[in-house]
Amino acid sequence: MDRFPDNYRPYQFHNGRETMVHEDARPIVKEIDRVASEAAQASEDTRWTTGYRHQETESRNAKKSDNNPRGSNSK
Repeated sequence: MDRFPDNYRPYQFHNGRETMVHEDARPIVKEIDRVASEAAQASEDTRWTTGYRHQETESRNAKKSDNNPRGSNSK
């Protein structure tokens, strides 16, 4: 196994993944991980709403195609 220099330490991300990070880069990596964690939480919070809208659109489109099986451009 390759050894990292002494100024590298393990860093565990919010999703549980772990990687070696240089001491000078830790504040930047920590900030990126914090923003990624917030984005993941926001995505989880809105998942049900957007999923419902998507299903509603699909059912509306299905009804249109049932009325005109040849497509909307056909005469």
